[in-house]
Amino acid sequence: MKSRKFNLKLKVKHLKKLDRNLLSKILKLKKSHYKFSLSSQKVWFKKNIQNLDKHLILYNKKNVIGYNVLRLKKIKFIYQKTKVLNNAYIFDTIIIKNEFRNQGFSNLIMNKSNHIIKRKKYISFLVCKKKMIKFYKYFNWKIISDNKISISNFKKGNKHVWMYYGKKLNIKNIKKIEIF
Repeated sequence: MKSRKFNLKLKVKHLKKLDRNLLSKILKLKKSHYKFSLSSQKVWFKKNIQNLDKHLILYNKKNVIGYNVLRLKKIKFIYQKTKVLNNAYIFDTIIIKNEFRNQGFSNLIMNKSNHIIKRKKYISFLVCKKKMIKFYKYFNWKIISDNKISISNFKKGNKHVWMYYGKKLNIKNIKKIEIF
């Protein structure tokens, strides 16, 4: 069996640094994983991606083989008597190209994403399928109750869970978390 050599680079970019060619590669990678057409991927991207979001792009040589986006959002923690406004990231879309899976490449993206979240002193939220909980827990993400969190323009499916990473939360004192 022939061993493969990799020349991996992980780059973090903002929207204005994503040229048309790179954006096309990202959308094709997303299409390979999700059941949505390329045109619907473009529509979603235009609607949901903002200038200050962080795109983590994993390359092997010049080929895009992995992708993750940290979408910057405002968050409101609602306590019994107070409300606190902060910044947060929505951890969105982690994908590794099929032929590069099961080689630990997602670890590179996860560790870099966690590093960015910690460095900014933000909290980050994600929604994942229940079968992915173990994967995210390995990177110190924690489950948060559905009744504590709401995000505008988003409906979570029954087979999914909310998780968070970053700032320590005293969940017992928080009545609600609103992300907008």
